[in-house]
Amino acid sequence: MKAKFWKNRSPKDLAMIQNFKDARKELLDLQEKEDEEKCQHFFAQMHRVRRSQRMKMTYEFLRTFKKQTRRIQPKRFIPMSTWIYELHKVKGPDFRISQSDKKAITSPSTDDIHNIIKQMKKGTVPGQDQMVIELYQHAPEVFVKQVTKIIGKACESNSFPQEWVETFKFQSPRKLDHNP
Repeated sequence: MKAKFWKNRSPKDLAMIQNFKDARKELLDLQEKEDEEKCQHFFAQMHRVRRSQRMKMTYEFLRTFKKQTRRIQPKRFIPMSTWIYELHKVKGPDFRISQSDKKAITSPSTDDIHNIIKQMKKGTVPGQDQMVIELYQHAPEVFVKQVTKIIGKACESNSFPQEWVETFKFQSPRKLDHNP
């Protein structure tokens, strides 16, 4: 009796596998549609909210997409010296881009933006909003598409907002030497 029961639940049962795939596809399509509606609503509401509240609103929105489970991924850290060595090897000693260069910038694709977000180091804070990268990594595809549109518009006009270009240098605190 048990053998017959388990035989009916066998993973080799093609009809059962197809039913599962169809149900899974419907669920994913439904989730994608819901995510798209949420993103459209979020971006529509963003302009109606005061600037001071936008950061909190973005944080709360992205936090809703964060998954409960965490997969441990290998660290992808490449030391700065390796980057500099490779750049010297490929571009020569003067590998920096001229500031007077006004070439048109090609806008990145959605896959480029998605890969950049996925490969960022965990726990990092990419901008002034002080949100950890995990929130961006778990955002839906529609959110990545909207970010790509925003960056694409800046690339087309070849002028970036000052907030994107500006950098801040902070001196790291050093341990005090207590031995005179």
